[in-house]
Amino acid sequence: MRKKVFDTLTAVLICISLLSLSACQNKASQPPVELTFMHGWGGTQKTHTVMTEIYNDFTEKNPDIVINSIAYSTAYETVKNGNDMLAVGKMPDIISTNGLSYFEKNAQRSGMALDLMPYIKADPEWEKDISPAVFDTWSTSSGKIHTIPDVLEVAGYWYNENYFKEAGISDAQGNVQLPQTWSEFMETVEQLQAWIDSSEQNLSVFALEDTQTIEFLFLARLAGEGRNGLRASQNPYIKIHKEALMHTLSDIEIIGSHASWVDNIENARQYFQNGKSIIYFNGVWESEELKNSPLSAQLKYANYPAIDGQSLSYISPSSGYVLAAQEDEGKAEAEVRFLKYMLSEEVQTKMAIETGQAPANPNIDMEQVIQEYPLFGNAIQQAYTADIQLKTIYSVWPEAKIDVVKQYLNQNTWAVDQVDEMLTALNSGDK
Repeated sequence: MRKKVFDTLTAVLICISLLSLSACQNKASQPPVELTFMHGWGGTQKTHTVMTEIYNDFTEKNPDIVINSIAYSTAYETVKNGNDMLAVGKMPDIISTNGLSYFEKNAQRSGMALDLMPYIKADPEWEKDISPAVFDTWSTSSGKIHTIPDVLEVAGYWYNENYFKEAGISDAQGNVQLPQTWSEFMETVEQLQAWIDSSEQNLSVFALEDTQTIEFLFLARLAGEGRNGLRASQNPYIKIHKEALMHTLSDIEIIGSHASWVDNIENARQYFQNGKSIIYFNGVWESEELKNSPLSAQLKYANYPAIDGQSLSYISPSSGYVLAAQEDEGKAEAEVRFLKYMLSEEVQTKMAIETGQAPANPNIDMEQVIQEYPLFGNAIQQAYTADIQLKTIYSVWPEAKIDVVKQYLNQNTWAVDQVDEMLTALNSGDK
């Protein structure tokens, strides 16, 4: 009897072992999930190299997923090609929009973007890794969300501390006195120009191109025009008052008159790095390039002035990754796993310290970042002290309205004499 029971148990164990082995073999024999991933980190700069390393590490840690990357050198190329695909009813499995939100809107309208909310709600720990500002900005009226960024856009302006002091823009203790209102900012510009002229310095107050004026300066200056300017800067359906637009364009025109005009943002940065310009409008991520300047100790970050002496900084959860809706749930799960990886504390800390990008995960230890990367860490710490936090123009304004700004504000054309036409175009109901 005992032998019979023993033989039966043995047979059962053998069956279980065979079934387990069969399951393992089936799992091992399943081909990996392949995902097409379009992004704009295909350049040769260090930031691009680090991002590529991060993407490659995901594949190494997830051998059941193969990422087929299509890398471009800029986000603009990425989104343009992504929109071309949408036009013919196609979409990459994952695309990094890097702040260019019109792709997210186009993918959402076409019904091709994956709603991420069910996956977020199914994983409370992952939900903690996502900034509350992302939900505030990107949740639809029906409670869906179609994009999550891996970084926040944090931007103000950079300035050369030594030039400010030499121009006499300092207190009795020799500390730089930053402008607290836009009127003071314009006075500072004139004072810097007067110092340049009197000392016959071979430099300009600014080195400008369209990125700085359209993406950063325009909305920041408009937001400084009282209640209407601030509300209109963040809500494209609020009509801009003529006085607010006129003051904004007038100040930008004056700023442009004190600038050297360059072809692109890289040349503008080069001017600033080499001490050929004094003020540079851009984000905290520029610290990655600025730290290599021989003048890096002189380069400081500041918040914009705003209303009644308040300060303002862009802190914007701009559009990030958009995932394609899938009939195959396994493929959708693989896409989401990639997004969870990008928001993990390990990856977010690496991105902050090695690329100078502001983490989207609110749980990152910023004291560690400041200690290991003081130029970036101090800049982001300063940004977070701003009284007003602004979202970028690409996060809040539709593409058609941004195109109006581009049309009237480009390469030293300020539209001051066309304010009525620009105002009508901006306030048009179909924008």
